[in-house]
Amino acid sequence: MRIIILHGWGHSAAHWNPIAEKLVRFGSVETWDLPGFGNEPLVSATWTITQYADWVQDKIGGTEEDIVLIGHSFGGRIASILAARQPPWLRALILIGAPSIYRPSAKIRIKSTIASLVKPFVPSSLRCKLLPEELRDAEDAGIGRVFRNAVTNDQTKALPMIAVPTLLIWGANDDAAPMALAHEIKTLIPGSKLVILPGLGHNVHLENPLLTYGTIEQFVESV
Repeated sequence: MRIIILHGWGHSAAHWNPIAEKLVRFGSVETWDLPGFGNEPLVSATWTITQYADWVQDKIGGTEEDIVLIGHSFGGRIASILAARQPPWLRALILIGAPSIYRPSAKIRIKSTIASLVKPFVPSSLRCKLLPEELRDAEDAGIGRVFRNAVTNDQTKALPMIAVPTLLIWGANDDAAPMALAHEIKTLIPGSKLVILPGLGHNVHLENPLLTYGTIEQFVESV
């Protein structure tokens, strides 16, 4: 078995090393820096999630190995796109706090409308200060468009195409990917299982690596 881990936005492969070291009991484990993060150079500042998925698929290459794909948040969006393509090498999928559907809250929709209305009248220097912190950091790093493309990516129609055993792991207190998304994604992916980790937020693998590993371990043993 080959396990591949795709990290979340603003993270790198190194954030997964403690869990990856434990997962080697199942076979080979690979944690990759995605383009623009860690040590992997950015390919394009305009990439979409689909292009990141193409990059991962090319990196995996032609293989007859059984692969378990693990994706956290941004990496989970990429992983779910790949899984929906039904590659022959995919054995199972684990999505961790992965908002693979786009469901902006009423508050966000109102803010977006107001922002578009006042944009012509607000200096660009002030507009940057009004951006959410994560988007502001992305803009400073030159990948603001990648961030926007990722956040607004919606896989509602693609998720029902996933045909392998799928585990969803969610922190009960996740405010970056609200619990409502987890429940809807579960209904969209046939036969998927949702495990909610109490007291944890969006980065469950950092907040409680032991519990996260144990949840992953139990699922991998079953597939």
